[in-house]
Amino acid sequence: MLTKIDKFIIFLIILAALASFPLSMSASSSAQSSKLVVYRDGKKIMSTKLYEDKVVKIKGYNGGYCRLIIKNGEARIVKSTCAQKICQKQGRISQGGQTIICAPMRLLYKVESQNADSLDAVNE
Repeated sequence: MLTKIDKFIIFLIILAALASFPLSMSASSSAQSSKLVVYRDGKKIMSTKLYEDKVVKIKGYNGGYCRLIIKNGEARIVKSTCAQKICQKQGRISQGGQTIICAPMRLLYKVESQNADSLDAVNE
């Protein structure tokens, strides 16, 4: 048998779940307006939308390569022929302005957001 407190807690959980739904919808719409741009030696070599799931092998400097996975609005490096593999350890990027850098391959992966309304921080 549920007490009044149990019913109240269940109500709060359902209310919190419903309140978070619009936030998840806005996050997915910002991912759909974002793109991943890849630069090698400062020159743009590739641009793709973040909401298109794909695996891409990107040729780096001196014959090396990085394997990039784009899935669920996020991009990450899963394999690299560089020595220290720091680019793999940087994790996933999905928000405008986030980057992954592979210095030995001279590659820069940058998320560029089309959404001008998304703010990262505000200083007064």
